[in-house]
Amino acid sequence: MKKYVRPLPFLVVLAALVAYGGLVLRGPQGLGDLAEKRAAADRLERSNAELERANKEKAERIQKLTNDRSTIEIEIRKRLGMKKPDETLFESSSPAPTGTDGSTTRDSVNP
Repeated sequence: MKKYVRPLPFLVVLAALVAYGGLVLRGPQGLGDLAEKRAAADRLERSNAELERANKEKAERIQKLTNDRSTIEIEIRKRLGMKKPDETLFESSSPAPTGTDGSTTRDSVNP
């Protein structure tokens, strides 16, 4: 007795597997959703890198304000509008521009 595979049941099972695979790949958690999640992850990674850079800049500024007397003096003079005897301070009537750290800046000559 020679056994052989009947092609019809095999083809039906194969078609069912292909249809199931298509539904899985194109469904709500398929390849499209995967691409969207990867794009969102890339955006978040770029945002995190920018926030880390900003945090590093702020930490350096804090370090300077903590340890460097000249930086402290400049910051105090900016905030209080004070000047040295040999300095000229220019103020404009327009709103002062804000720096990256949120503080306002003033223009001065001969710091």
